[in-house]
Amino acid sequence: MTTAVQKAPRLTEADAVRIVAELYGLSVSAAPLPSERDQNFYCKAGNDQFVLKMANSEEVFEFLELQNRLILFLAGRDIALDFPRVVKTRNGENIAQVSSENGNEHFVRLLTWLDGVCFAEAESHNRKLLASLGRVLAQMDRALVEFDHPAAHRSFYWDLRNANIARELNALLPDSRRPLVARFFDEWERIDWSRLRFSVIHNDANDYNILVNEAERRVTAILDYGDVVYSATVCNLAVALAYVMLDKPDPIGAAAQVVAAYQETYPLTESEIEALYPLAVTRLCCSVCYAAKQTRDVPRNAYLNISNAPAWALLEQLSSIPLDWATRVFRYACGLPVVSEKHARQRRTSADMIAERNRRIGPSLSISYQSPLHIVSGSRQYLYDADGRRYLDCINNVAQVGHGHPYVVRAAAEQMAILNTNTRYLHESLLEYSERLTALLPEPLRVVFLVNSGSEANELALRLARAHANRNKVIVVDAAYHGNTSAMIDLSPYKFDGPGGQGCPSWVHKVPMP
Repeated sequence: MTTAVQKAPRLTEADAVRIVAELYGLSVSAAPLPSERDQNFYCKAGNDQFVLKMANSEEVFEFLELQNRLILFLAGRDIALDFPRVVKTRNGENIAQVSSENGNEHFVRLLTWLDGVCFAEAESHNRKLLASLGRVLAQMDRALVEFDHPAAHRSFYWDLRNANIARELNALLPDSRRPLVARFFDEWERIDWSRLRFSVIHNDANDYNILVNEAERRVTAILDYGDVVYSATVCNLAVALAYVMLDKPDPIGAAAQVVAAYQETYPLTESEIEALYPLAVTRLCCSVCYAAKQTRDVPRNAYLNISNAPAWALLEQLSSIPLDWATRVFRYACGLPVVSEKHARQRRTSADMIAERNRRIGPSLSISYQSPLHIVSGSRQYLYDADGRRYLDCINNVAQVGHGHPYVVRAAAEQMAILNTNTRYLHESLLEYSERLTALLPEPLRVVFLVNSGSEANELALRLARAHANRNKVIVVDAAYHGNTSAMIDLSPYKFDGPGGQGCPSWVHKVPMP
């Protein structure tokens, strides 16, 4: 990533004027334009305007050919956008090559200029303009289903499938902001890419690449095809939403306007809607992580930080918005039920389920609350009922790192796919785990007994203590609970003094709770 930025062309306005004259036979004036990896110049010859695009020395011919073919393809489709025209050299070439003073070779293209105001600088992002953006993005994505090119199938750090590259740069961020970014990357980890549609996408509809006709409140062009890649189709919309939400009092509401218009033109699948908000926020996280690295490596390039402050402000703003709530807003914008099918209303009433439970489940397993909850899923610190209602989980003690933590789920699935057995066999993972566990303990604690539950752990601890001390009596704290085995119930005032309890055994002595 940084290597490409560092190898961007370093040509002057005079160089640009000379190159256009030599290759295209045009006498122009030139002014630099901002760019990340390449170098662009605005060129004017009388009433004609152009963009001279100098490619990074690492850029390959095939990828520039892809961009040219993509522009030509889209220009021939029913899309309410203007597209630039590639100007041929005097020798009839679409792509030429020049040498810089340092000896690097750079491919060169000249494109016609498109007039308009950048979306970032438009005075008002009203409903009409946001709907226009949604429609043209959908038209573009619908058309690109029929387009492909070998150069689009590449590994690219701005492809949201590769967000782990940005994630590894988290250490470059300020300490206070790392947890915020880590949280959103955790949500990216949950995305099921196998359920998403794939196609060639533009992949960089940021607020400086979108041109607007302010008088008509519509999008007229989407610029810069240098980030084109074959990826999940919904990523194209997600990238645009990341920038649409910048500097908005209601970022989710603004994004929903774009989503609604997109849906009318090229309907999203439910899986794509579910992935849309995590992908949009992931784009913001990638942006701040890459900016941190690029600022360190190329500190004088102000363009690399053009969206950094607004992105951080938006991430802070979004940190207070529940992730599932944003997805529900998008579902509503798409004309779908706010609650997805996985949280569909139960087929049986609560009364029917309680009656069936009483027939099938032992009465010692009680139900919490006067109106029992029908819980169907859990995510992070929340539980969800069959109506999609969310509950902050302050009760359960079995999900110590949150419900459905992606690291835990992935690790468990990977291990069970390889081996799921007990400790009677030799296995390196058992030894490695035990070694790492005991490394956390003070001397002389260097032996572990691995068990399946807290009840079993306490049961074993009691047996060890009795074997060591050759005594039977135990002191417990009043109201304590230590497990559900017979011996642990005898040690738990919460159980033996509670309903159905047998009272304190003679060998157990209670002390008051501190």
